[in-house]
Amino acid sequence: MLHLPVLRAGVPYRSLSLNVLEDVRNGEPVAEVSQANRGLLSRDLLRMPENRAELREFPTDELIEKCAVAAGL
Repeated sequence: MLHLPVLRAGVPYRSLSLNVLEDVRNGEPVAEVSQANRGLLSRDLLRMPENRAELREFPTDELIEKCAVAAGL
């Protein structure tokens, strides 16, 4: 089954809290989606300055290309 992780500073994270996404036609499970709670978000926000510094190391055109590839998935 497909798993959609939470992205924490660009790194996929499989949460302990998962929701199952079901096909509306037949109720079959299609994917499980990791959930981010308030505590997880607050910890990540505390590390925002260092994460932002890492992101600034990438050239803008490379970031745009990564977004284009992700949009095509």
